Amino acid sequence: MKESVVIVQGPSLAATFQDSDLGEKYCILSVSSSEEALKVCKTQSQNVATVILGSDVSDPIQTSQRIHSLDKNLSVIILASSENVESVRRSISFTPFLGNSIYCLSESDLGLLFKELVIATERTFKQRKVKAINNELNSQLSSISALKTNHASPTKEYIEKLFDAAPIGIVTVNAEGKILALNRASSEMFGMSEHQTIGINIRDILPGLILKSDRVEEISKELKNGKRYFDLTVTEIIGNDFSMGYLLLLVDTTQRINDEISLRKAIQSRDEFLSIASHELKTPLTSLKLQLQLSQRNLKREDAHNLISKISKSTEISLKQVDKLTALVEDLLDVSKIEAGRISFTFDTINLKNLVEQVVDRLEDQARYAQCEINLESPQDIVISADQFRLDQVLTNLLINAFKYASGKPILIKIVKYEKSVKILVIDQGMGIDPSKLKIIFNRFERAISHNNISGLGLGLYISKRIVEGHGGTLSVKSELGKGSTFIVELPSV
Repeated sequence: MKESVVIVQGPSLAATFQDSDLGEKYCILSVSSSEEALKVCKTQSQNVATVILGSDVSDPIQTSQRIHSLDKNLSVIILASSENVESVRRSISFTPFLGNSIYCLSESDLGLLFKELVIATERTFKQRKVKAINNELNSQLSSISALKTNHASPTKEYIEKLFDAAPIGIVTVNAEGKILALNRASSEMFGMSEHQTIGINIRDILPGLILKSDRVEEISKELKNGKRYFDLTVTEIIGNDFSMGYLLLLVDTTQRINDEISLRKAIQSRDEFLSIASHELKTPLTSLKLQLQLSQRNLKREDAHNLISKISKSTEISLKQVDKLTALVEDLLDVSKIEAGRISFTFDTINLKNLVEQVVDRLEDQARYAQCEINLESPQDIVISADQFRLDQVLTNLLINAFKYASGKPILIKIVKYEKSVKILVIDQGMGIDPSKLKIIFNRFERAISHNNISGLGLGLYISKRIVEGHGGTLSVKSELGKGSTFIVELPSV
């Protein structure tokens, strides 16, 4: 069941969270008052982990105290205006019984709020999980105690089954750290069988482990089955006034940590995208506004002959900016369709060489501006079944990319026919792509170099790859820094 995040007096914030990646991870609940929030927190079925108090809540400190009286592990985030943040934080520090699960953030810093919300909610979840595990272990210990009270001694088989069925990893080691016993959950966490682990030192599996009584920590380890994360508790076993060894309890938190990492990356990617998108949209809008202002001034003061010339030039520039804005919006719409699985194709029989020539002719002005000579090598009779509009979109994206990254250099388009497929190669002699970027340039919002140097939203290759895959083909790249790039579209032939 998802953890719930309750937002008090913040409907617009709740809508923002609901539309973000957090909306998929958590159940976002919006309430209009502190009293309503308390009622929701009392309802166990809602599984509330974090409460966000909007800046309009009249007494957030008192509300936090009342929430903690219900569950001291609940995380509370208080939002305040920028000028009031420090005073609220001081009030929190001077108020008794308010622990480190109370936070005060500026309501204007949405990015920080997203990150702190994830951290606070995960913290509550971990505490609840540890509590549930302790309750389970206490229940099992009570069962053994009941057997003893009834003068029934638990059998070795019963104890072994109880040990092996525990929902967490249990390992016993001697004073030097050699493993004496471990249960099935531990073996699965380590990716090793019991036979492989008994007798070896626990530090061979968890290097740097400190065996110290009442030690609690979070650890991570590269194991045979990948990187794993654990919450570890170490307890010393004392018998006859000397140490008999240690009991290790391990809770596997790998899935939760990976989800948290993925969510943070998604939030970071979204923030970067918003920054890039605002920049990309602002540039043509500023230019368009300037041209319209110039036209307005010319209309007021110029004679007819000069006016026509200036208005014509201004209109031409304005139309180019409108075209750029249209292309940006269309890219965003295409991404939305792809993510929702709603992108559609209309297949028809097309002559591939003719299609490429049409794209090259349409981009003639852009090629001239980039000083890129385009050459085409192709047989005349290659016919394929494809969506002409979408394939045109792919070729346009690849050529525009070549103009950006190989300005002043020639571009070669080769079409090669094979027995069961056709390849379109777009070859440039530009700057090439860093090897570390080759695996990610087909992801959303990723580019070969910083957006400070090259404009664009980083969506062209992502959209192109999905379109080619929708045709049953593949889109790949070969590149070397300083020696150019070759993008390869491979499609099934008719």
